Amino acid sequence: MTAISRHWGNGIALLVAWLALPLISIAEDSLQLVVTGSSRAIVLVNGERLVLRVGEESHPRVRLVSADSDQAVLHIDGDEHVLETGSVAAPVLLDDHHVDDTAVDSGPAAITLWAEPNGFFFANGAVNRRSTRFLVDTGANTVTLSSVQADRLGVDYQEGRNGFAATASGVTPIKSITLDRVTVEGITLRNIAANVVPGNFPEYPLLGASFLGQLNMTRSGNRMELSRR
Repeated sequence: MTAISRHWGNGIALLVAWLALPLISIAEDSLQLVVTGSSRAIVLVNGERLVLRVGEESHPRVRLVSADSDQAVLHIDGDEHVLETGSVAAPVLLDDHHVDDTAVDSGPAAITLWAEPNGFFFANGAVNRRSTRFLVDTGANTVTLSSVQADRLGVDYQEGRNGFAATASGVTPIKSITLDRVTVEGITLRNIAANVVPGNFPEYPLLGASFLGQLNMTRSGNRMELSRR
């Protein structure tokens, strides 16, 4: 599969474009990443657009630790969240709103994804509460992450089961693990089988059958719907 690359490009122009957009309504007491660039990021905090810069105290509960063309690292009420460039994460609830960890799953009954111009389907979500952007891969047996992505998301895979997987470039070693929780556009499922591949690829975590197989999936043209069974 050809790697899909994203570059920051003209950061000033992109910042101005996003700042010109109307405010997006999100849940009370929540934070949502809009876009990130070199040493800065734009987020929505309780619906208020805020430009964060590394080293500045722009918000009492949200601090930008680092940002570049690959990712943004935020401290939210002291907890670290790693988000990829340009992704729009599901709202991250601040500390005075707690998510019920005993729930088997949560979120909407159905979500709709739209294909990019290149035909790929992407979905925003999180692995173990750390935000990322998935590439939907109906041919993958499991959720699949590169070791670089796994490290960014704080996934402990070193004690995973050793195995091998056939890829376009040949047979490669993998670590098989179980992710505590995977969230895609608000739908959260628990105990999801995953493989970690050494290196930088796949560039985006692949959303495979270990997650998709627990949902109903319908596709019509550039529209894909995932719904609970």
